[in-house]
Amino acid sequence: MLGGINKLKRILEGGEEQFSSEEYMMLYTTIYNMCTQKPPHDYSQQLYEKYREAFEEYINSTEGGFEHYSLSWVEKLKCDS
Repeated sequence: MLGGINKLKRILEGGEEQFSSEEYMMLYTTIYNMCTQKPPHDYSQQLYEKYREAFEEYINSTEGGFEHYSLSWVEKLKCDS
């Protein structure tokens, strides 16, 4: 998953091509599977926190910080239990 976050940062900076269909499906499936397991193997909260942390870190490192972005779409990424 961290590789996917790093690639997304590079895409946003214009330094890399979009995710291939295969890459996207692999990340989506991995995250979905991690979010739909029964406790104690449900990692949805940890995944959400890590993604939010990475997103906030990226936004804070760009010019203008949060002024130009909304976290509302990140809230939608939180997996429902």
